[in-house]
Amino acid sequence: MKKLTLVVIILLLSRCKHTIEIKFQSNPSTGYTWNYTMTNNIVDIKEEYISNCTNDKVGCGGKTVYTLTPKEPGTTTIDFKYCFVGRDDCLTAKYDITISKSLRISETHEGTYFKK
Repeated sequence: MKKLTLVVIILLLSRCKHTIEIKFQSNPSTGYTWNYTMTNNIVDIKEEYISNCTNDKVGCGGKTVYTLTPKEPGTTTIDFKYCFVGRDDCLTAKYDITISKSLRISETHEGTYFKK
């Protein structure tokens, strides 16, 4: 019975750990790329580019997807920028992230990316 209770507790705790995905339109073939800075390293960030191209076409764009997985409770700000190398006129997306004690993520966002 103790083993069963322990297994149930472990399963319940593991389900509390949520992830969120942040998706941005992008096209690295144009020379523009997404970059980010984070104020507090309380989330793991995985980056993936998903192309919209089919039949070996290039230059048709796609999405850059960031998957955020909480490591510990707290708050952080992630500033994303979509820039051409050496230019200052970037699209911006600022995410304020809060992670609860049960490792649930909530976010608010703002920036020029959302106004385009």
